[in-house]
Amino acid sequence: MKEHLTSKEVTDWRSGVSDAEEILRLDDHLAECAECRSLVFGSPDVSGNDRTATAIDALHRELASDHLTEAQLDDFAAHKPLSADLMQHLDQCGVCHADADDLRRFADENRAPAVPVVRSGASAPVAIRPGRVWLRPMAAGLAITALGATAWLAIHRHQSSNEAARIPVPEAIPQIAANLPSAYQSEVKTAIDSGHLRIPSSISEMTAGPIQLRSVDAAKTPAFHVISPLATAVVEDAPVLRWTPVEGATYDVAIYDDQFRAVASASALTAPAWRPEVPLARGAVYRWEVRAVKGKHVDRAPSPTQPEARFAVLDETAARRLSEARTTLHNSPLELGVLYANAGALDDARRELASAAESGDPGQRSAAVQFLKQLK
Repeated sequence: MKEHLTSKEVTDWRSGVSDAEEILRLDDHLAECAECRSLVFGSPDVSGNDRTATAIDALHRELASDHLTEAQLDDFAAHKPLSADLMQHLDQCGVCHADADDLRRFADENRAPAVPVVRSGASAPVAIRPGRVWLRPMAAGLAITALGATAWLAIHRHQSSNEAARIPVPEAIPQIAANLPSAYQSEVKTAIDSGHLRIPSSISEMTAGPIQLRSVDAAKTPAFHVISPLATAVVEDAPVLRWTPVEGATYDVAIYDDQFRAVASASALTAPAWRPEVPLARGAVYRWEVRAVKGKHVDRAPSPTQPEARFAVLDETAARRLSEARTTLHNSPLELGVLYANAGALDDARRELASAAESGDPGQRSAAVQFLKQLK
C-alpha cells in the first residue's frame, strides 16, 4: 500500500478534479488508511457522503460527452430493443433520456418516423467511447448505493439543463423533388425524416489526424494551407488540388498513395491550383502536400502541426451513381447534397446544400442549414 496521499492528491480529491479511475484508486487507499481519511474528510462521519458526492461529479464528467447515436435514439423511439449497456446509459444520461422520451412521444402521437434533435456543434453522431467502460457501472453502483434516487435525479436535472443548446427541429417539412428517381427516394427521405446525414466513417476519421508534431499554435490555421480536397471523397479521378496563394512564390505539389509513394507531382507552378495529368486509382485513399518556394524560404502545407491532407477517390459504381444523380437532380440541391454527403463527397455536398440554404422554400432552407452544421 502506498504510504500516504500527496498534498496534490488531497487537493484534487477535495476539489473533485480527479477522473473516475483516479477516484476509485484513491478510494481504495482511503478505505485502508485512517490517517489519510482524516486528512481528506476531516471526520469519519462525513467522509462517505463527501467521497460519494465527488465520485458522482467525476462520473458526470466522464459520461458528459457519451451519447446515443441518432440511429440508436430512432430504435428506442420505434420501441425496438436496445442492449443492456445502452439502456444503462439511458438511465444515467439526462440528455439522452430526455431526447429518447421526446422522440418516442413524438412517434407515438404522430404514428410517423420520429425526427431526432441534432445536438449543437455535432458534425456526426457521437458514438459511445469504448475506453474504460468497466469504470462506469462500478462508479454508477457506488453513486446509486450511497445517494439513492434523489441525488441521481439531481444529476439528471443538471444534465437536462443543457437541452436549451440543442438545435430545434425544423417546423416546416421540406418537400422532396417530384422528379426524384425511385433509386434515391429512400436515401433522401431517410435523411430528411431523421434530420441526419449518413457520412461514411472512413471520411469522418480523416479529420482526426495523424498530427506529426504538436505546438501551442497547432489549433490555428496557417496563412498558407491546403483548401481542397481535404477530408472528403471526390467523384473525379483527376481532381483539382487547391491551396492559398503566397505572393511571389512558386509551388511544388505531390500526391502519395497509402504506402507514401509519390504517384503524381509537379514543380515550379505559378498558380495555386493543379490537376494531375494521370488518373488516380478509384477506391483508393491519397495524401497530398504543397510547398511554397520564395527565394530560400520554403513553406509546407499542411504544416507539421496540422493533420495530413487526405482524400478518397470514389469507386466506379459510386462515381457513376452520383454523376447520374447530378444530371437528373441539377435543380434539386437539397436532394443532391444528401446523396453527395452520404457518399462521402463532402465538398460537393457543401456546395449543393449552401445553394439549398438560399431556397425560397422554408422547409428546404431549414433542412439544408441543419445538414450544413453536420459538415463543419
